[in-house]
Amino acid sequence: SLEKNERLKKYQIKIEEIDIDIYLPFYSDLGVPVEKIINETLVINGFRLPKKEVLLVTKIIAYKNRQESIKGQKDLIDIISLLLLDDFDYQFFLKLVEKNKKIIVSLLKSLIQETKRVNDLGLNQHLFSKKKKIILKKLESF
Repeated sequence: SLEKNERLKKYQIKIEEIDIDIYLPFYSDLGVPVEKIINETLVINGFRLPKKEVLLVTKIIAYKNRQESIKGQKDLIDIISLLLLDDFDYQFFLKLVEKNKKIIVSLLKSLIQETKRVNDLGLNQHLFSKKKKIILKKLESF
């Protein structure tokens, strides 16, 4: 059944263990206009997906809205995973968030600085500390 989620400004469908989120232009707030997300996609194995930089913006907004929940913790793991990709384009990401750059980058820096370890990614405190410095340096360099 289709449900409206007012808090997260989306519609959702649950089919057994699968959650499907439906975001609509002029209703949903993903940090990037839905129309822009549609234009910034690529096809992988026959599926049209948002570029990883666009996905990061949506993950940051989702994390902001549900950081204390289990889904929020999954969002945090996704955010860090995306930032650690060798081909992540920080310059493109910062251009995407240009209008809200200060808020989004500030939130991103905060969550990176506050995170001590990411066990699900095999990053103990020492390993993540090294990665954290690299990520923060890249965010500062643009």
